[in-house]
Amino acid sequence: MEENNNSGSQPSGDSSSPREKKAVNAIGIVGYNILALVFYTLLFKLVANDGGMFLDAFVLFIHVIFCLGMSIGKRSGWWLLSSLLVLIIGFSTCVAIGFNLNMH
Repeated sequence: MEENNNSGSQPSGDSSSPREKKAVNAIGIVGYNILALVFYTLLFKLVANDGGMFLDAFVLFIHVIFCLGMSIGKRSGWWLLSSLLVLIIGFSTCVAIGFNLNMH
C-alpha cells in the first residue's frame, strides 16, 4: 500500500502556494475592472467630447451593477471591492470632467 505523505512540501517546480496564487488572481479582478473603467472613460472622452460623459455615466452604472451581480453570484468580496472602486473612481472622474467642461 502506498502512503500519501503530504507534510506541507511543495513540488519542486512551483515555489508559490495555492493560496498566494488565489490572492493574485483575485486582486486581478480589481485591476481588470479599473483598467476597463480607464479604457472606456478615455474612449468616451476622446470620441464624443460633449455627450460622451453621459454615455460614460450610463456605462459606469452598468459596470457597477455587473460587479455587484458578480459579487452576489460568486460570493466574492473582490467583486464587491471592484464595484465600490469603480463607483467611487468613475463618479469622481465624471464630476471632475463635468466641471472642467463647464469652465470652458
